[in-house]
Amino acid sequence: MKQACLIEPTRRGYYRITQRGLDVLKKNPEKIAVKFLEQFEEFRDFRKRKKKDTGNGDDNDKETGKTPAEELETGYENIREHLAKELIEKFKECPPSLFEKIIVELLVKMGWRSISPIYD
Repeated sequence: MKQACLIEPTRRGYYRITQRGLDVLKKNPEKIAVKFLEQFEEFRDFRKRKKKDTGNGDDNDKETGKTPAEELETGYENIREHLAKELIEKFKECPPSLFEKIIVELLVKMGWRSISPIYD
């Protein structure tokens, strides 16, 4: 539903329904499944990206020619890439002071102790 822009994340584990989501609820759909979500262009684009990223497309049972270790590595890279994109979007939404505090905390956790007294 997030990929179809029916809901939006407000913070980790919390979501808010969007205007599009409210409009869908007013139509009282029987159920919201993949087939239903396909009507939204953003969701279709997401599915296309997902298929391209995995390299499997619709042929999930065909051999990919990769070892299990390579498949795991590809999956790990896809997850990291998705997480990085999501974090960038979150950082763009937050005020500069919060972004600065997050960066300082990250540096402190990485061992840069010399800057920690600024925010103590």
